Amino acid sequence: MTINTRLHAAALIVFAFVALITIYPLWMNNGTHAAGYDYFHFHWNFWWVETALASSELSVFESDYVMYPFNNNMAYTTLSLFWYPLWALITPLSDTFTALTVITFVAITLQGYAFFGYLRHERVAPLLAVLGGLVLQATPLIRYFYYNTHINLIGWFWLPVHLLLWSRVAAAVNAGNRRGMALWGGLQAVGLTLMIFTDLQFPILLGFLLIPYGLLTVWRGPRRLQLIGVGSAIVIAALGLLWLTGLLPYVLEGVRGTIPGVVEDRPGIPFPGGFLWAY
Repeated sequence: MTINTRLHAAALIVFAFVALITIYPLWMNNGTHAAGYDYFHFHWNFWWVETALASSELSVFESDYVMYPFNNNMAYTTLSLFWYPLWALITPLSDTFTALTVITFVAITLQGYAFFGYLRHERVAPLLAVLGGLVLQATPLIRYFYYNTHINLIGWFWLPVHLLLWSRVAAAVNAGNRRGMALWGGLQAVGLTLMIFTDLQFPILLGFLLIPYGLLTVWRGPRRLQLIGVGSAIVIAALGLLWLTGLLPYVLEGVRGTIPGVVEDRPGIPFPGGFLWAY
């Protein structure tokens, strides 16, 4: 085992340990208690996905089970399908409460480890990289999601993952490595699809990071037009995957018929204090 591998293994253990501590009340009361606020939401969502997949007459993205006989477009109900396979694996062995707790634990661990991996890729010192991962894990805004069963909003690990993937894509393009372009570009297209299956907000959040970072890599690289072309192909491939899986048609249908809701009464995090300590 190389030094770098040992470093990553040790970092992963640290982030997993912090994840255990962060949600220890859920583990201590597993099977009898659930996290608050939207605790019912994803239990029902995953039950619906399981039910729809078991019948050729039902659609994952449309249901009249909520307000019969009206059909509801489920594309905007934060199904968070990215986590469904893990739920489907754990629930038969235990129960849905345990499955949601495990999902939350995995997400918290990934928050820290993904950011650590990206920082190390950018040659940040190991201890500072670990600290960066811990900060992302423990940010009050994200901790709010942990304890309100917002598993659709605990996927912040996608942001450093996609920065890292694009960095790999840019390196392959600049080196003229076609296999690398296909590999990393394909992984990023699949990753974009899975990110959108986590929640529709993440493409917006990612845009604030990946667009300027992408422009920087284009400006620095010797093969700018080729890099732009590969980036465009990645986006087109992701849209194609979203169309083939059925989500995109329902999203477009929802855009035409959705009335914006009121956001002023939604809970928030005070700035800047809320990002420095818990209230």
